Amino acid sequence: MPNAASGPRPPRIGIKDVAAAAGVSPTTVSHALSNKGRVDDATRDRILATCRELGYAPNRAAQSLKSGRSLTLGLSLPDIGGLSVKDLLLTEWYARFVVMAAAEATDHKYAVVVMPRIAAASDVARIAVDGVVVLDPLIDDRRLRILRAAGVPHVTVGREPVASSAPSVSVDVRGGATQLLQHLLQRGARSLLLLSGPTPDDYVTRFAAVFEELCVGGGARSRLEVVGNARTVKSSALYRQVGLTATAALDDAEPPDAIVGLFEGFGVAILEAARAASVAVPSHLRIAQDTNDSSSLTGPGITVLDQHLDQQAESSVQLLIDLLRGAEVASATVPMTLIVRAST
Repeated sequence: MPNAASGPRPPRIGIKDVAAAAGVSPTTVSHALSNKGRVDDATRDRILATCRELGYAPNRAAQSLKSGRSLTLGLSLPDIGGLSVKDLLLTEWYARFVVMAAAEATDHKYAVVVMPRIAAASDVARIAVDGVVVLDPLIDDRRLRILRAAGVPHVTVGREPVASSAPSVSVDVRGGATQLLQHLLQRGARSLLLLSGPTPDDYVTRFAAVFEELCVGGGARSRLEVVGNARTVKSSALYRQVGLTATAALDDAEPPDAIVGLFEGFGVAILEAARAASVAVPSHLRIAQDTNDSSSLTGPGITVLDQHLDQQAESSVQLLIDLLRGAEVASATVPMTLIVRAST
């Protein structure tokens, strides 16, 4: 029996209560929460809002909806071609980010979970998180639209300049790109090729724009080429395509004298293509990469931009926790540091 001093237990909220409050059928509520059937976005968002108001969820998230707190933060990895969340977690960059974010969160008594793909409002509703760190948002990223509609606090790692008002942690793209380009120009580069992953975001767009802008004044030229597409579902396939793209460029009548990879591991793939084509590095081809990972230490050592991943992870978690606590928050910028190695 319940303790009389505590009073009667509140009535248990069920799916029929949600349906009645939202003005839909129980079947529609079920479809909205399970992402089955056809439910338009406006109806789904109304149902999710009703769930939060009534404190209902179809799983263990119910208790957190009632209390308003789960002490858990979500990490949402980006859509890069057709690469899965699992495949991204096997890359050094995202694996390290998750570990560093978890380390920072535990200092504040929070847990961290990696979110499945956020393709619909129900993907957020079934996981009990207080807020979400959104990594590498695309322009007009659907994840941000869904989180805004669901009223879930969030911050981004990287900017989404068009529609997002969320606080962000981003790197100093202009400063980093300027450092690298000036170094390459000093080493004699005049024809530069940038290779990006299959879904260029604001970061890639700005990086390429800085290169193009400064090349005009430096008597050089640069161009951006996107590698891979939505059918690129394995990182191993992406690296093969980088090699093929670099090989084709080096076989051109006017080959580049510098190639910069704008993704983890691209430097090694470019280096292997240069070796296969018997192109001397760095005398005839300078190779660089915009991330500092263990692959960049492959002989002869690849020049990189260190994006200070630890600072990005720690700052984004702290920013989200401050946001959840109602503190005044401001976006942060992390510097990029040029590390020169033998490849340039």
